[in-house]
Amino acid sequence: MADRGASADKIVSKTGVSEEAAERFVSKAAAESTASASTSTTPEIKGVKQGLKILGAGGISAGDLKTIRKATGVSDEKLIRKLDKVNKKLKEKDKTGISINSGAVNKIIKRGVKRRSKGPLGAATLDFGTGRIGLTIAEMMGTSGSPGVMIKGERVGASDAVEPKLLTGGMQIRPGGREREQGFGKQYELPERFKSKDEVVDNTTGTVTDTVTDIVDDGPGIPEEVKSDTSPYNGFGDFDLASWATGFKRARSSRQRAGRRAQGIGQMKKDLKFKPQF
Repeated sequence: MADRGASADKIVSKTGVSEEAAERFVSKAAAESTASASTSTTPEIKGVKQGLKILGAGGISAGDLKTIRKATGVSDEKLIRKLDKVNKKLKEKDKTGISINSGAVNKIIKRGVKRRSKGPLGAATLDFGTGRIGLTIAEMMGTSGSPGVMIKGERVGASDAVEPKLLTGGMQIRPGGREREQGFGKQYELPERFKSKDEVVDNTTGTVTDTVTDIVDDGPGIPEEVKSDTSPYNGFGDFDLASWATGFKRARSSRQRAGRRAQGIGQMKKDLKFKPQF
């Protein structure tokens, strides 16, 4: 019912299961639906190398490991050997390699330890190669130890067991074999050819700038030039017909309009009848 979109309440009323169980069914159905939608646009995996490149963004997770193994039937050891080869090629092209996350690393280590416990034949197949990630995982596998052999009454070749080391959650092994926190530093980028067609990529490099108009204050405005009357003589002396509303006031010059203080010495003599004595 949950996979058909039924709510938790409806499942409880129809089946009689507890509310907690019904909520688990709904959550599981939602997760499966999301996973199905996210993989519907993912290209088909046709090989280990392609699978690593398609799923490598953000590091190979435990789920990615399972997907690649299911699609190709490859073993953990061969997958790690191929991962190191892919990273070597990426490095030659000055590109960031693919990391492997703690979930996938721990899955590989647990399966390897279980296989090794079955005896020498099982341990003999654990070959992670000589790449950086392969050597790191082989070291983390630890050793089962050896009782050695008795030669002339003396035990030779005995060694103590070394416990396997699991990678802390949230960590990953980088292409160079070092342990780092997930997302630390530059990460592998998914090639354009593997991106879904509906993913929008903005390749524009131009920048958009706003046009700003500068407003400059030039101080007090310059008064417009007073145009002189160029019309023909109207027969009324200095009176202007256009100044009818002002009561036929005699037109004054700019010096007269400015006032007594703006007048020159000559006008002051005339008005004050000042006669200098020499």
